Amino acid sequence: MPTYQHPIFTFENAKTTKGEPLGYVTAIRYLAPSDEASSPVRFKNLNTCPNAGACRSVCLYTAGRGVFATTQAARIAKTRHRALHREDHLAQMFNEILRANERARKHGLKLAVRVNGTSDLPGDALELAREFPSIQFYDYTKLAG
Repeated sequence: MPTYQHPIFTFENAKTTKGEPLGYVTAIRYLAPSDEASSPVRFKNLNTCPNAGACRSVCLYTAGRGVFATTQAARIAKTRHRALHREDHLAQMFNEILRANERARKHGLKLAVRVNGTSDLPGDALELAREFPSIQFYDYTKLAG
């Protein structure tokens, strides 16, 4: 199974860095939202936001560094990697969380994790949160229940 060659989580975000003075470092996974990573052949119905509706027009996907084509291409590649190799993708996320938590502790900080920065896949977040009960996970969803 091919490993995704880049970090899945990012720590550089104008909003999340505001948590550092409060004692938190935040890891966020940004995927391509809704059906942005779909293609007519291999990724026909790839949708990371199953209930995207009106929010699609105001999605943060193109905010900040998301305005750059290279950033969007990387998010699409990351989304497709997750679609093709979910277990490998989750394993890489697991390892990145372990390393990030250790770095945070060395700096006297706590780690917070947001799995869905520009997606709505609560299953990934719940699975990882169960693995790391001492780490703060946060998220929101438009999925009922």
